[in-house]
Order: sequence, then C-alpha cells, then structure tokens
Amino acid sequence: MAAQWKSFFIVLTDNAVVSTVSARVCTLMIDLGSRSCGQRMGRFVLPPGDPCTCTGVRLGGHYHRYAPEMQGQDPPLYMDMLPEVTAEVIGRWFNCTASKPVESTLGVTETAPELTSKVAPGSTPVASTPTDTTPVVSTTPEPSMPPADCQVILDAGQNSSGVYTIQHARQIMQVYCRMEPESGKGYIVFQRRLDGTVSFNRTWQEYAEGFGNLTGEFWLGNQKLHSLTGNGSWELVITLRAFDGDEARVRYQNFEIHSHSYWLDVSGFNDESGDAECGISLGMENGSIPDSAISASSRYTDGDSSRSTDNCQASHGRLNYLGTSGGITGGWCPCSKPDSWLQVDLGWRLQVEGVIIQGSFDPLETWSEWVTEYQVQYSDDQSNWQYVIQSTGTSPQTFPGNIDQTTPVTSMFDQPIRARFIRIRPTAYNRWPSMRMELIGCKITGDSLGRHSSGNFSSPDKDHDQTDGEKCAEKFQGGWWYKSCDSAISDYLTSNLNGVYYNNATVDDYMGIQWVTWKGKQVSLKWSEMMTRRRP
Repeated sequence: MAAQWKSFFIVLTDNAVVSTVSARVCTLMIDLGSRSCGQRMGRFVLPPGDPCTCTGVRLGGHYHRYAPEMQGQDPPLYMDMLPEVTAEVIGRWFNCTASKPVESTLGVTETAPELTSKVAPGSTPVASTPTDTTPVVSTTPEPSMPPADCQVILDAGQNSSGVYTIQHARQIMQVYCRMEPESGKGYIVFQRRLDGTVSFNRTWQEYAEGFGNLTGEFWLGNQKLHSLTGNGSWELVITLRAFDGDEARVRYQNFEIHSHSYWLDVSGFNDESGDAECGISLGMENGSIPDSAISASSRYTDGDSSRSTDNCQASHGRLNYLGTSGGITGGWCPCSKPDSWLQVDLGWRLQVEGVIIQGSFDPLETWSEWVTEYQVQYSDDQSNWQYVIQSTGTSPQTFPGNIDQTTPVTSMFDQPIRARFIRIRPTAYNRWPSMRMELIGCKITGDSLGRHSSGNFSSPDKDHDQTDGEKCAEKFQGGWWYKSCDSAISDYLTSNLNGVYYNNATVDDYMGIQWVTWKGKQVSLKWSEMMTRRRP
C-alpha cells in the first residue's frame, strides 16, 4: 500500500472514525446506490491505495462515498437481503484469505495422466501427479502475474487441454482449459458430467464456491462465474453426449452470470452439431408429442351417438391412431367444416420438412371421411401465422391429400420451415374434413437453455424458482436456473445439466441430465461440458 497506509488506516463514515485496523486486514466499504424493489444495492470497494495484499477482510459501514470502485472491475454486490454475502465470500474476490499460500477451494487433484497440468509462460504451476491426493497449492506468482484466462494461455503457445492457473479480477484460481488450437479458441470449462462420481445435490454455498475435481466432474463456482462474465462480453459453448453415442454442440454468443441470485443471461443461440438427422417423424405417431400439445379449431360432438365424447378429439389425429371402441374411433373430426384446423405444438423451434396425412379410421367403413387437399401454417407465438408457400411464388402451397381412409400420403414442402407451432388446414375433403397426421423434419439439438434465461439460480437448500409450493432444485436434486416445475413445466424446464446422474438413458419425465430439445424429457444424457471464453 501507499506509505500512508503501511501501518494502519482509518475508515470514515458520516465523518466518524469507525475502525482502526492492522495493515494485514483490509476493511472493505459498501458504496450503496439507490433502493430498488425494497433492496439497497451497492458494491464493496477498497479504500484508496494499492490492491489488497492482506490475509483477511473486515466489512465496513454503509451509506458513504469514501472509497471509489476499482476501475474496470466488478466486485460482488452487497444487498440488504442477501445473508450469503459474507466477509469470507467478499474476501476471496479481493484475494484476501486466511493464510498464504492459498488452498484451492476445489481441492483439485490430477486423476488422469493424459490430463496432466500444463504451465503457460508467466503462470503458476500446480500439482500434476496422477496419484497425488494433496490439495493443489497456488504460490505467489514471481515475478510476473498468471495469465488472465485460457485464451491468453493458448495464444502463448500452449495447445494442450488441462489444468492451468489464471488470475482474473485479482483472484488466482485453477481452471480446466479446453484448448481448440484448430479454431484458435481457448475455453474455461466450468461444468462437467461424465460418470456420476461427484454428487451435484449440493448447497447454495457449495455452488457459490465450487466443488468436484477439475479433471473429472465439477462445478467451478457461481461466484467465479460472476467474476469472469460480469462484464457481459463472454460466450458459452455446451457439448453433450448421449448413451446411444450421439454427440451435440451448441453456442450462445452472449453469456453472463449476474450477482443477484446468480441469474442467467444467455442469448444468440447457434447449433454447431453438424449435419442434423432429417426426414424423420417428429413424434405424432410414437407419442413423444404429448396429447396436451395437440389442439384444434373444434371437435365434432353434435349429439351424434356414433361420435361419442371418446371420438374426434384433437389428440386422436395421430398417424395410424385406431381408437379404443367401435364406430368412428380413429382420427380428429371438426365440429364445422369451414376454417377448421389441427394444430401441433412442437415445444420449441424445429425444422419441419413435410406432412404425412391419413383419413379417419372407420373399421365398419360407414363414414369414409378424409381430407383431399390442405394447406399448412406455422408460427412461433400463435399470433403471427404464415403459410408454407410455393418456391416459385408467394401463394400458399396446396398439398394433395388422401383417396381413401387408410393409405398415408406424404407431401414434402418446397422449402423447409422452422417453427414451434404447425397448423394443418383442410381445404377439400370427402364427406367431412377428418384426418390423422404426422410431421416430418429434422432432429436437431435445439435451444434448451434459452428458456432458462433471466432465471435465478436455485439449489436444493435455497429456492429461487417461480413455482408456488414446489422446490425445483430439491425435486430434481441439483442446482440450476429453474423457472417452473409445476403444470407449466413443459414451457420452462427444457434443460438441467446438474441433475442426478443415471447410468442408463431412460428416466422419468425431466429427471437426470436433460437437454429436452435434443433427446426429449425421458432421456438422461451420459456426458456434458459447459465452457466459456471472452469474445474478441
């Protein structure tokens, strides 16, 4: 510190002396802003002088403008209603700890020879013996400081993935760097699941500080994530692997973890999984599209005893649906012929390439009802609808339908479309516009995390989701950015990479490691890795 601060310093608030402390204890003040939503928010700041080199911290008073914030940094927020903001947590951010050298908060040890620690120019070496179980120790860097992130290490010529020491915002930390020299990108990995050896059913404090093994399964820590990404100029990459061997990779151009409840800000989705599997059924026939996702303009119930309440429902409009009783039992049939439609909610935006259509199932061949021509509409919000158009014009494309009630007829669009909601609109029919159908499209990874953006982080012991009565993190036994897990779960829970690890793929709805837009809600994944890097 500057000379005037070497032996002691005095912290003032409202022109009163509040503490005189040894130079080995930093008193951090709270520069408070305006009150918002019943809470007062501000930043912890250091008194004027050199960076904190102490071994402990003491939190000072409120309501003052004594100390300026550190330029270009983003220290943790203080909030009246956040008891988890403690001197210990704040001290770690300023690199003020109880003893030096500093023990890794993750207790990292090397477990795989091929993942040994690498040392970049100017970085601090860490333990790398595969059988060594002692905690990794960070020594004070001499004479230069460790690199700021994995990108700097890659740019310095270290092309191998592994454990490195970095320093960000005056905090020294060990991280696992995923190096991709072919693209010139170095990522900080902050989450990995691979074998279930580490439980992710952890407390709020454990998720804040981090846990696990950097060369195995781990969570780097929400406080570190906020410190790294708090300036909003970072991107996120997620890689996934299923038990059937399929692999996927997605990128989000914008990624930030905010200080208040570590809420998630993510946008700019891009699927980098390569060629998607296209020309496949999207789930009407096999039931992966639930009944609740199928609706219609109306349903025929007009007092006709042969069309009982068990018949003509929208959910009966599945390809090859046969029903459960005699009479007209298979297929959707509307109440009125004009302007009728059958709608499917795919749950998220998918690429749709065509439709398979089929007449209503009538085992007695009494009614002979089917659609002979139809058009297709699509939308992302159910308010703004567009027609699938001809490739050579702007008019809606009209597709041929059936000539009998049983033979499926497949029609492909001139140009594939991407949408969440699809409507089939009959324009001509035999006797009545009754039908069964399937959608054809591509199996893509999909944006499962986007639905969780602006959600607060929840842990089993600290609930921040929007569900009344239900604690999502407790229910799914892992911390995540949950929004809801009640009746609206299909709209809000489309990912959870911190759930229980299962050694097989098939699970109950939404359990396990989930990326719903890729494999559905009843498939738990084998492997996941989340990593981030500063955008150029």
